Amino acid sequence: MLAKKGFIRVIEVVLFSFIVLVVILPNLLPDTKQTEKNNWREVSDNIICNDLLNSVSINDISKSALSSEENYALRACEGADYTYNKTDWHVCGVNCTKSCPTNNTITINVPIAGNYSVVARVYRNGSEELREQGYIEVNGVNGTELRDDLEGHNSSIRYEDAGTFSFNEGENNITLYTTAYCEATSEPNNSLELRKLCLYRSLDKEYFEDLSSETFPPMVDFEYEIKGISGQNISVGIHDSCNLPSEFFSANYPPKNISTNILSIANLLSDNSFDTYIVCGNVNLSDYESNVKNLLRKGKGIVLIRDFTSNPDSLTKEIFQINYIWGSFSTKDLSFNNLSNPNTGMIAKRFLDNIVRIDTSGGSGNLYLHDGKYPVENFGFCVNITGCPNSTSKGEYCMHSSSVKLGVYQIENNDSFDVKISPTASNPRNYTFKDNVPLTVDSNEYTVLSPSSDTTISLVNAKILEEYGKTYETSPRAFWMYDFNKTRDDLKLLLRTGMFWTAGEHHFVFDRDIPEDSSYCMQYYSDINGNKIPYLVKLYYVGY
Repeated sequence: MLAKKGFIRVIEVVLFSFIVLVVILPNLLPDTKQTEKNNWREVSDNIICNDLLNSVSINDISKSALSSEENYALRACEGADYTYNKTDWHVCGVNCTKSCPTNNTITINVPIAGNYSVVARVYRNGSEELREQGYIEVNGVNGTELRDDLEGHNSSIRYEDAGTFSFNEGENNITLYTTAYCEATSEPNNSLELRKLCLYRSLDKEYFEDLSSETFPPMVDFEYEIKGISGQNISVGIHDSCNLPSEFFSANYPPKNISTNILSIANLLSDNSFDTYIVCGNVNLSDYESNVKNLLRKGKGIVLIRDFTSNPDSLTKEIFQINYIWGSFSTKDLSFNNLSNPNTGMIAKRFLDNIVRIDTSGGSGNLYLHDGKYPVENFGFCVNITGCPNSTSKGEYCMHSSSVKLGVYQIENNDSFDVKISPTASNPRNYTFKDNVPLTVDSNEYTVLSPSSDTTISLVNAKILEEYGKTYETSPRAFWMYDFNKTRDDLKLLLRTGMFWTAGEHHFVFDRDIPEDSSYCMQYYSDINGNKIPYLVKLYYVGY
């Protein structure tokens, strides 16, 4: 009997131990194997995520997300994806005596199909040939004209942007055409020779998505959120009382594309399709209060260009922080008010890194800085600006006689060119404007611009309207500027800066539906395309 009890006791201990070890204990302790498996999957995805963002920094892939552009000719073929050396690839002008063709076709092999920016190493013979110019054509698309040096006509070899083209995988025909001619049989042949082609893969959205898809596993979806810099496209609604020149809405890289629509004030403020709205003149915004607040709650920006000769309506005063005082007009030097103020510093920084377009239709025009007028000649590849010691090419700077540093960012044939404007002072944000201005608004914490001699007066206010937004990044922005002299290019650049700022500096690259609890990694970057404006990229990823 005792033996039976002892055996039963042993069975009970064994069963209890089995239950504890096999059934209860695994539920009390974490599943080490499963946890390790999940952790390693999470760690692996996070490594991939950070590696991608690191490649953004190293390879400038961020430019694809922002659709910015680069002057590849300045690289002189360094870092090109594909390079093709050519001999005897030349053309002569129409009606010239030398027996060489006016068009000449070669074939190159491109390993990977896609869009490529092409840089050509161009040879021109010498001073006797006055029109050594032409262009290339790829798959039915004509490139940028390779224009002759109209200044010295010297023998030269230089790298030039030939255009951006879509190439097929494998063989592609490229035809070089002349755009030169000879007026008499005795005139030299105006020959143009290309000795090298360099292809740079365009960092477009498609390339960006391909790279991300190849890096993450197939079951992982992803999205990029970018904060602190404009996106590729912005849309601007314009009050029909505004009188802004067309070059005011030229690209800024970024944004690359600016779409506009001019509407009556009633139609403008009832249309919620724009990123930002420009209102001009003595509009009583309180008459449209419901529509205006609806736009603000949707995160839309608003710009007001107006002088004040009396107290504004309550909504205008609230949005743009207008504190009216009695005053007159006076010609003043103007400067950024209190650069330590976040609003002022933000606008001043962007002013230095944005560009403004100078109209030179027909090859000539004028640049207006401070209260000075400086004639300009545009040769299509360089510009002569009165006040600069030498001609200035794309990507070069000149120290102007008005104590301004001018950077030629881009030249659009000879019809226009884009410039950056900054002072030669030790602090580049200490730029001085000049204009006849109203002294009728008191300065406050949102003031950006004041007379240099009287910081109690405000001429520009900028405010983030957090009371209308869910987050700081998505809150609407308001920018008021006095009704400035529209010929002044530096003041136009300041208003452009306000327009880009109000259009928002927060966007998603692919606009995908990513769950709010998705994992992400993020990284800060110090500049984009040479513009020293810091921004943040968050890369979300989620597996299915």
